[in-house]
Amino acid sequence: MRRQVSSSGLYRHFLTRNLENGAEKSVRALNSSAQFSSTSRFPDSPGAPQIAHPDRNSGTSQGLLSFFQPVRCLDSSARPRHVDSVPRSSVIETRRRSFVATAGNEKGPSKKCWACEHDILGGSGLFCPSCDGIQPLDLSVDHFTIFGIERSFKVDSKELEQRYKSLQKKLHPDLMSSKSQKEQGYSADQSSHVIQAYFQLLKPLSRARYLLGLHGIKVDEEGTIDDPALLMEIMEIRESLEDVSDAKELQKLQAQNALRIQDTEKVLEKTFAAGDLKKAVSWVQRLAYYNKVDEEIVRKL
Repeated sequence: MRRQVSSSGLYRHFLTRNLENGAEKSVRALNSSAQFSSTSRFPDSPGAPQIAHPDRNSGTSQGLLSFFQPVRCLDSSARPRHVDSVPRSSVIETRRRSFVATAGNEKGPSKKCWACEHDILGGSGLFCPSCDGIQPLDLSVDHFTIFGIERSFKVDSKELEQRYKSLQKKLHPDLMSSKSQKEQGYSADQSSHVIQAYFQLLKPLSRARYLLGLHGIKVDEEGTIDDPALLMEIMEIRESLEDVSDAKELQKLQAQNALRIQDTEKVLEKTFAAGDLKKAVSWVQRLAYYNKVDEEIVRKL
């Protein structure tokens, strides 16, 4: 059964397709002069929606068909989606699936030891499994892999500290005096990077930022707050801080804020475990504000 397409429908469609200047006027002129029915279809597009015109052989009709030719079909289900038109929610959802699929330890590409040329397959890549030589810094290895822990927001801080100290006992430059200049240089680079990785994973806020960063998501903590309830809460907290100077009252506010931080971290743990990165972004923003409140209280104490 043939589908009728009204002139107004065609007009609205092509405006949204961002046609070149003058297209709007052309369509209006054609709409005012042509009466559409269901007797013609786009060239070279069998099964496509049809448009009719008063004179099949007229120059006006051929011009209309030529004008609409690139689109082929007005059916939104058959129209190709351009990258620029993909909603942000779809991008976040794609990253969410990627996060779930890649969670956990990953094996990186194989490489060879600079000293003995033994293959180094996956893992942290800090040491050669054959000669135990310290390897050049590889920034493609994520922080979780460096410490051999699961890529997750939930981290055992004691276990992380133990692994950090264990690595530093092997990497610290002061222990490399008997090694070659090359390996001493690698030791300094790796030790510095391990320190940075440790402190980034130690704090929940920086850990959450890092997890999102692994999937190309940067949290704008200074941006506009979209949550009216959070905005009102932050304003009330700041007003309370401005009115209080007594140490006991400040400690009371600090305890209240600590509960907010704790509750937020629990939500983030569940959110990251579910791979819901879009939701995680908003809760990371919330956690950042609560941390700033805590810093302000500490300054006033």
